[in-house]
Amino acid sequence: MDGVSSPSKKRAREQEASDDKESESASRDESAAAAAAAPLSKVARVDAEEEEDVDLYWACRNGKLLAIARHLDGGEDVNQAVHPRGSTPVLVASYFDQAKAVAYLLERGGDPAPEECNQTALHLAAHRGARGAARALLESKQVGVDAPNDEDETPLFVAAHASQDAMVKLLIEEFKADVERPSGANGLRPLHIAAELGSVGCATHLLANGASVDAVDAAGETALYKATEADRLGSVILLLRHGADAAKRVPEHGRFPLFAACERGRDLDVVAALAGCAPNLNQATDNGYTSLYVAARYNLADVVRLLLSQGADPNCENKYGETPLFAACRENHDAVVRVLLKHPRTEINCMSLRWSRGSPLHVAAALDHIEVAKRLLGHNAEIRAVARDPASLLHIVCSNGFLGGTTLNYADVDQLDADGHSPLALALDNDHLELARVIFLEYDAKPPVNFDELLGGGDNDQQNQHPAGGADDHSIVALAGEEPAAAQRQHHQRRPRAKLFNRIVKHWHRRRRRRTNSHPTLLDVNLDETYDLHINENSAEDDDDDDEDDSAAALG
Repeated sequence: MDGVSSPSKKRAREQEASDDKESESASRDESAAAAAAAPLSKVARVDAEEEEDVDLYWACRNGKLLAIARHLDGGEDVNQAVHPRGSTPVLVASYFDQAKAVAYLLERGGDPAPEECNQTALHLAAHRGARGAARALLESKQVGVDAPNDEDETPLFVAAHASQDAMVKLLIEEFKADVERPSGANGLRPLHIAAELGSVGCATHLLANGASVDAVDAAGETALYKATEADRLGSVILLLRHGADAAKRVPEHGRFPLFAACERGRDLDVVAALAGCAPNLNQATDNGYTSLYVAARYNLADVVRLLLSQGADPNCENKYGETPLFAACRENHDAVVRVLLKHPRTEINCMSLRWSRGSPLHVAAALDHIEVAKRLLGHNAEIRAVARDPASLLHIVCSNGFLGGTTLNYADVDQLDADGHSPLALALDNDHLELARVIFLEYDAKPPVNFDELLGGGDNDQQNQHPAGGADDHSIVALAGEEPAAAQRQHHQRRPRAKLFNRIVKHWHRRRRRRTNSHPTLLDVNLDETYDLHINENSAEDDDDDDEDDSAAALG
């Protein structure tokens, strides 16, 4: 029997095990169905119970309403700081756009503008573009749409500053924010900051809702001026399309948008947009500086070319009588000089009220800008033109000590300035001895010293002046006979003339020392050595005992 009953018992046990598994499975299904059918609050309660360690900050940040309620019901202050920076629950929920949490916290007494913080909850929401939180705050009527923060900035200004297009639209169209209210100590309006940052979307909403396109800030700058200085092409085009005044000047310094664009010159498209709308391309600042002038000054050849093609006048003068060509020559901007000289109306021989009242060529030569000077000469600049002082180009070169390169080939080396000084006299007076040597030896300039003085005669008041010639002229040239013609000068003996130059220089320095009662300088003490080394290359020392015959031989 045992052998018969044993298999039966085994089958019975297997059946029981199977029944148990089915029962467990059914139980699990019933539990899942019950959970699915349970209210959402019970599920949330389960979640909250599983997050018993979540603090109030994290609950507000993540919008956990039950967790927030548990903290507040437990006695925590709804306006306590929950962040090291002092943010309260309402500010945290607003920053992270937890609209329901914001509404709940406000119902529980949350302050949307705590005194301890320099921002309101609405400012934080505006900065972040948290439209849900902003709507909850404004619909609560506990905060005004134009309420300022500690820096006197409105939420609309903050939204525009953060380029939050949708937030700007919400504040203006749904809650009627004031688009014209200035913010901050600088009196900036939302349109100013939107244009400066290139936020075309924000600027579009502002202009569509009544923002004044030419309103100025405390400094008198318009949105167009600010957009121009920031090289914001999109803003510039938008503002011009809405009728912005392209010629409106800033009262403090007289600058205007096109001038600002040319002063920077980083975006040629901005310059082109403004030039196309400017009523007068030759508009100038208070000191007479035009957009073309400032572009030339800052070496912006492409801008100069563009302005000239649009009709800008290359000959407009500033208060010193200087044209854009003067600026380019002074700064040694060869590329700009080339562009200006290609224009058929550019006046090349105009005269300045500065630079000894000279021409652009005077300026280039005075500053030793040789390549620019050559370019001017190649366009028929008048090298013999006398400045209004008057002073020739060579006088300026000799006063400053620059050799002047090929410009000497065209100059009159014996021309006198208004004080009767020759170029050689100026070079000697200013200790530009190498330049004086070149003028005297290579270009045969007349000595600025009378013969009697050179041989030890007395000083006189005319010793600084170049001998004018004539029957009573006591110059070395006159004593040696008639002034040699160009052909005769080719036969001069260079050696005696070099000796004569030594005597002239020594005499000049000694006479100047007597005139000023000054002590000998190192240059004076070493005159013999200096000129023997640099001029009399292959000879014995030249001393003060050279006779009149040597001096005359140098000229005949």
